Parts: sequence; structure tokens; C-alpha cells
Amino acid sequence: MADTRMEEVLGSFSRLTHINVAAYDAQFRCIYTMINDVGFCSALHRSRACLARCVQSDTVALRQAKKTGEPYLYTCPFGLSELVFPVRGEGGIIGYLIVGPTVSVSTAPSDRDLCRLACLESARLKEDALLLAVGELAHYTDAQLEALSVLTAIVKEHIEGNRLLLPDHQTPGQLVRVYVRKNLSEKITLSKMSKNLHCSTVTLTEAFRREFGMTIMEYVLAERMKLARRLLMTTASITEIAHSCGYPDVEYFSKCFKRENGELSPTQWRKKQGRLQDNAAPEAPK
Repeated sequence: MADTRMEEVLGSFSRLTHINVAAYDAQFRCIYTMINDVGFCSALHRSRACLARCVQSDTVALRQAKKTGEPYLYTCPFGLSELVFPVRGEGGIIGYLIVGPTVSVSTAPSDRDLCRLACLESARLKEDALLLAVGELAHYTDAQLEALSVLTAIVKEHIEGNRLLLPDHQTPGQLVRVYVRKNLSEKITLSKMSKNLHCSTVTLTEAFRREFGMTIMEYVLAERMKLARRLLMTTASITEIAHSCGYPDVEYFSKCFKRENGELSPTQWRKKQGRLQDNAAPEAPK
């Protein structure tokens, strides 16, 4: 799942380099793409046969990057160079970046030979039109390709360090639940959560309500009350419990607890549970 900030980063990268960039999730599904009108590839993709070969080539490259866990420079079936970079998260590889195409001036055929190669694949393609389009592609030396690789690595590390690409198995709503459970003792606000998860407050609130049928703050309250009841079964003081549940003000904690627990204060609820346990205790053997 792509964060809007990741889209901004990749969009800026693409506009600066004039090279296409795409983000894929761990299942090789394209989740974001920024295309600088590459006429050569657009013309190729009008042919089903050429498009199928391009997709297959990308899939093979993604699998190679997954296998090694390292960046992978590959040549597409039509002689163009592309770069694949694995993006890592806490659980391993969570996605990939593909940057390109470019023309490697040291390894690629001449522009005309590239066009002839494409025309052999599909009679629908016209060599003269392709020749004009391929001339508009970035033509890089080995040193320039290396520089592009270094720049892409920096962008990838920025995405990883700021968690701009979320694991595809965790929805925004699920990420909110994990965040709340880890921070129950802290002050939880939508703005702070949004900054931590790198999603807008609107995205988080709408996704959470859609997934779980309640607001985020309703969930925060429910989790705090669940924790409070569990701690009340221990010997912890009411003040300690209030602070553990994110309430620095004990009076406000008691007010919230009474509202959610049949008007019983924390102390009354604890005593009631103690009586219930005493009544349920088995009779001692004589």
C-alpha cells in the first residue's frame, strides 16, 4: 500500500530524472507508477505480444530481486535497461521499485537495431516512428547508470526509513490497532498517529471506520477500559492503573471508567469482582 508521501517522493524523483518509476507490493502488484511519456514503450505496449513479453520480463526481474534481496539491473526483451530495488520493512521485503527504461550506450544495440528488434515482434509497429521515439529515451553511460543506481538507493532508503511503503498484509485500520495497543499508556491523538504511520488523518479515520465499524477514539477508549479491568484484577493502585491506561488525571479516569462500566467506580468494580471470586471459590475440604 502506497503512502501519499511516497507518491510525492517518487513523483519528484521521476520528474527530476525524466525516467519512469513504479512501486510494486510484495505480491508483484503495481501500486504506483509515474510515467514520463515514453513513446517507445507506449508504442510497444499497443502490441499484445510485446506487452506480454514486457510484463513477463518485469516479473522475472522482480523474482530475481526477491531471491537475492539485492538491487538487480536487467535488460528487457527489447534491449532497454531497467533497475529493480527491493524495499524492506520490519518483516523483510515488502515491495519493490522499478526504475527505467534507459538505453545503455555500452551494451544496447544501436537505436535503429532496437527498433528493428521491436518490429520483428509485431508487424503493427513502424520502424521510423519507433526510431524517433527511442531517440527521446535517456541514453546512459555505465557511469551514469551507476549514478542512477546510487540515487535510486537513496530514495529507497528514505522510503524504508520513513515507512512510506506499508506491508500489503496490513491495512491502515490494522496499523492503527497495532499503534493504539502499543501506546495505550501515552497520549494518543490523530495528528500524532498520522505522523507516525505516514498517512493522512482522513485516510486513517475513514479506513478504520470502514474496517471496524467504529471511530479510532472509540477503539482507544474500549482498549483502555479493557486494560483497566485487567489491571484492576491485580494489586496495582488506582493511580498506577490510570497512568498505565493513558490517564494522568485519576479523577478523569474514574469518570470515564464509571461511564463505561455501569456507573461503578474503579474501586467499586474491583470490590465487586473480588466478591464474585470469593463466592465462586470451591469449598475448602473438611
